[in-house]
Amino acid sequence: MAVSLAIKPHDTGFVWMYFLLAGGIFRKRALEALAAVMAIGIPALVWVWSLSPHWLRELEEDLRTFSVHGAINDPGMVHRYGAGMDVVVGLQTIVSAVRDDPRFYNPVSYLICAPVIVVWMWITFRARPSNRNAWLALAAIAPITMLPVYHRLVDTKLIMLVVPACAMLWARGGWTGRVATVLTTAGIILTGDNVWLIAVLIFRRAKLTGASREIALAAQSAILPLVLLSMTLFYLWVYAREARTLEVAPDPDFLASGQPRLPRFALFAKNGVHNSIPPSG
Repeated sequence: MAVSLAIKPHDTGFVWMYFLLAGGIFRKRALEALAAVMAIGIPALVWVWSLSPHWLRELEEDLRTFSVHGAINDPGMVHRYGAGMDVVVGLQTIVSAVRDDPRFYNPVSYLICAPVIVVWMWITFRARPSNRNAWLALAAIAPITMLPVYHRLVDTKLIMLVVPACAMLWARGGWTGRVATVLTTAGIILTGDNVWLIAVLIFRRAKLTGASREIALAAQSAILPLVLLSMTLFYLWVYAREARTLEVAPDPDFLASGQPRLPRFALFAKNGVHNSIPPSG
């Protein structure tokens, strides 16, 4: 966790944030990871700065070069024609179809993702720690991590964090389990390198022109962010529902294996049996 935060914080920052917000032993481990980042990162920064005082400005210039209109990091329509395996998966690829201007598609992407992330943070902060909540929280935040800022197809391997929550819902059965299985399977297949490579080769050999080419490019660019956003919204809804359920009955698996935070009030199950904490008020 410390290494990932130091190298690519935009990939694992929200995963780390879950442990920080969950409290208890989770927060302790998150702070330990942050301490490790600072212990390694600060001396490294001091050392690099002493060798190359202008490294930060040079890095900004390199990033700006790769992000100009039509460059490899551009999520807009111009780069989309030759993206191939370097496709960008952020929401900017969809919003840029409306207006191909970073001053437009970046703020719009942030406005779409920000409320979802804030709701996730609020649920995590108030939810009772449990095994179910942990997996559902990670399943909700992993897909949306790729949407507001720059990410490529290779970064979508992070959605493997969705698999435990999907397996949990599938084993429970019902329509939520079926929807979770369909969404997760679609996300893993569509973001797979081999599947995407085959799709790109088929698209290029088809030699489409005119309106058919534009439609195919739009579908190619939209399918990845849309499936990631769908996974996030579904698992966030399940996470919110499960968090409310645990306010009525604690998770027995977590009580057996974890260190639960004791409730402030007496909790009554549906059968009327209460726990060992006496009611107050």
